This record gives sequence, C-alpha cells and structure tokens, in this order.
Amino acid sequence: MNRLMFVVGVGALAVVLGTPAVSMATDRFEPDGTPWQTGGTDNEMTPGSQQTHDMEGAGDEDWIILSQQPFSSYEVRVDGMGDGLTYTTGTGDLLAVDLVESDGTVVASGYNMHPTGVDRSVTFRNDTATANNDRQIRVSSPFCNPCSATDSDYTIRLFDTTYNVARFNNAGTQTTVLILQNSMDRSVSATVHFFNPGGTLLASQGVSLAAHGVSVVNTPTIPGVAGVAGSMILTSSGGYGALTGKTIALEPSTGFAFETLLSARPQ
Repeated sequence: MNRLMFVVGVGALAVVLGTPAVSMATDRFEPDGTPWQTGGTDNEMTPGSQQTHDMEGAGDEDWIILSQQPFSSYEVRVDGMGDGLTYTTGTGDLLAVDLVESDGTVVASGYNMHPTGVDRSVTFRNDTATANNDRQIRVSSPFCNPCSATDSDYTIRLFDTTYNVARFNNAGTQTTVLILQNSMDRSVSATVHFFNPGGTLLASQGVSLAAHGVSVVNTPTIPGVAGVAGSMILTSSGGYGALTGKTIALEPSTGFAFETLLSARPQ
C-alpha cells in the first residue's frame, strides 16, 4: 500500500472512531517515543558530533554513551531548547545534564552557561592512563509537563577540550616556562601531564586559574621534569576554548627564546 495513503487512512480512521491522532516523536535516537529509564542505550557520541533529541514528558531521560580517552578532558553542551523546555513550571533544573557512573552515581552535573539562561554545560576529564568507558550522559527534564516532541527538542554537542604542547626542553642549559590564561568568568582547574619523547609519563602537575587569571609554571621545579625534554598534554575543567597559552624555552647563554603555542585537539 502506498505509504501516504496509509497515513491518511489512519488519520481518517482516528477521526471516525473519535480517537485523537497521536503526535509522533521527532527524536530519531529514541524512535518509539517512550521514556527510556533503564539507562541502557547504544547511542554514542564522539568529539565534534551533534545530535537533536526531545523530551516526551515529565520524567523522560535520554542517555548517551561515550569513551573518555586517557589524559583527556571534555565538555557537553545542551542548548537550542524548544518552548516546552524553557517555559516549564516547577523548582529545580528545567533541563538537567549529568555525567553518571555505571552504578548510578552522579559524577558531574551541568551548570548554566548564562546566569539567566537555561542552556547547560558539563565538563569532565580523565587524568589516568586508561580509557574510561563506564560513564554515560543523562539528559532529563523533571518539569517538562506538559510537553511534546514538537516543542521540547534540544541540541547536544560533545567537545574534546584537551590541549597539546609539542615541545618543552629543560635539558642542558635550557629551561621552559608554561604560561596559561583563563578566558572564563569563573575559576578553572587544569592538570599538565609531561611525557618524554618516547611517550612515557614523567609527571603531572595541577594548576589553578582564577576567573580571567594567568598562571606561570616554572617547569624545571616539578619533580621528574628537570633536566629532560619532551611534550605536554593539558586537561581542564574550563570547557571548549577556555584556555590559551604557550611555553617559552629560554637559553641563557645566547638569550634565545623558543615559543610553542597550546594546540587544541581537532574536533
């Protein structure tokens, strides 16, 4: 049967029987249009990807799996919300975004990207040498009531917020200084991981940056980094584009300085 004729026939039958036609969901990642409360999903996001979902009603939850790679940090942003999510009533988050452990523990929760806005951002990182595949992103709207697939959609994006520094050199008479700037209006914590040319981890150093602040790290003073050369990987809680910076390798005997900029991972 022609699909168009079938759809029209179903609608006409609903009118004849006095039954209102059901509005179908627009969320192609949850095609049955029902709240998925089990936490089980095969929907995965990778850095740089974007998806559009919707809330089917109060208590609905959307789940997304991801892989946190070693020495990496990430940000999930949720924005572009329909009226059903921005004008709901109730106390608490209009739309909650959480990073959830496999046992149900909430590891990190989203915050408002703007003091009076409803958009959400959650940042998290993996500062270990092992990939973490046991956590999921949960998006929920406990006060989306009433709401429907036509007015409760939202966009979710995943960013890799890790930075690379191709070179530091504390060998011989050279010394390297790392300069970091925080462009955010809130404080940011970061961790700098130092590797030798063969990729072996030498040391990890925490750095705290005040809102719009600058931090200068004298790398030869860090245990395990003096007298050696290599590269850096930097993770942070700042979100995508929060940090800028560079390293300066100084050669006292000649007065030369060699600069290397922080490089954001491509999305």
